[in-house]
Amino acid sequence: MKHIILSFSVLVITTFSSAQIPLEFLGLENKNITSLSIYDGIIAVGTDKNGVYWQTEWMPYPGGWENIGLDTINVPSVYAHKSGPLGWGISAGIQPESGDTNFIYCSYMGGPFVSNSRGISDSLTFAIYEMDGFPDPTICGETYAAGGFALYRRLFADSVWYPVYTTTIEGNISTVRAYETYPGVVLAGGAEGFAAHLLIKSLDFGNSWSDISPVYQVSDVDFYGDSAQTIFTANWQNVRRSLNAGDTWQTVKMGMILRRHCSWVKATAGCLPMACAC
Repeated sequence: MKHIILSFSVLVITTFSSAQIPLEFLGLENKNITSLSIYDGIIAVGTDKNGVYWQTEWMPYPGGWENIGLDTINVPSVYAHKSGPLGWGISAGIQPESGDTNFIYCSYMGGPFVSNSRGISDSLTFAIYEMDGFPDPTICGETYAAGGFALYRRLFADSVWYPVYTTTIEGNISTVRAYETYPGVVLAGGAEGFAAHLLIKSLDFGNSWSDISPVYQVSDVDFYGDSAQTIFTANWQNVRRSLNAGDTWQTVKMGMILRRHCSWVKATAGCLPMACAC
């Protein structure tokens, strides 16, 4: 189950210079931030019982954050996305209180949240841990939601969520990612069975699935580059990479990541003492 506290403040990368730390604090201190999503300049942030907030890159700070609501419940996932021909929306996946069957809410252009939970089964789902989808002209679009024992899909212009993959009682789906520039490709990961590893791939929007699991539990997954061939996955101990759409996997050594990061820092921000020591 994904219950990761990301930070107590929101950070963004700013322009590099040799005398500048490339981070800017945007506030929301001590808000128990659980999730963050960015779409076309819209920044959405979910928290644990402190509300859902949004602002744009152009809003002034301080005072730039707008609270949409959901102040008394845990919000494990937020999803900022295209909504309508010119608009945008923010979906929020929550961990509801006992007896509540509302798992997903949708806000249009920062307006009040409206429940968007038809079809979500409380017998399969404890919380909505992550959402992603493909842009389209309708409100909330074609969206996928990782919800514990089930992966859900909401079709274009529809109002009902349908399970497109379910696990056994030993399983858990905690992450989902759609490849926006190649519509139809979707990944979902988590754990399943005694081996406790699960990564599934669809090439047809979730109508059918194939298992491409590396041999460990998947807590997060994403694509890299201009095709759907390169995939990165992570759990709490390792990062793994596939260059052939999940046919084979290799462990990405953290030392390699650190060395590459130091080279990048030297090239962009000057030869800082810590970078030179790498």
